[in-house]
Amino acid sequence: MILPFTCMARVQDCIILREFGHVLGFHNEHCHPTLRINKEDAKAVFRRHPYRFSEDQMEWELQNEVLQPSHIPHKPDPHSIMCYPIGNLLRLPHGWSVEAHEEFVTNINKPREGLSDKDQDVANVYYPF
Repeated sequence: MILPFTCMARVQDCIILREFGHVLGFHNEHCHPTLRINKEDAKAVFRRHPYRFSEDQMEWELQNEVLQPSHIPHKPDPHSIMCYPIGNLLRLPHGWSVEAHEEFVTNINKPREGLSDKDQDVANVYYPF
């Protein structure tokens, strides 16, 4: 795992927790099948990213990390450590009210302090010790 030298400690903690989540089998919450990400907006974010993604890297990240639908059995959790703060990239999901979407976007962009209640519930189901 490569962490940028300029990362703040809290950001690094979130990255590390998210990566451990992947090791334990957690999927990216922002890839929930009900969420819709605007691909062109996502590309604009990658173009501004300090890592300076090449077009090939950007396309791979979009297809394999950002736009890849996941099979998450619960409603999307904007507080999950597995959810990137990408609220500004989300389009209104099918069947959602504008108010529900705005609340989700507001919460998804807030900093994470650790595992959300739903993260803990899912972990307890799969790892009940």
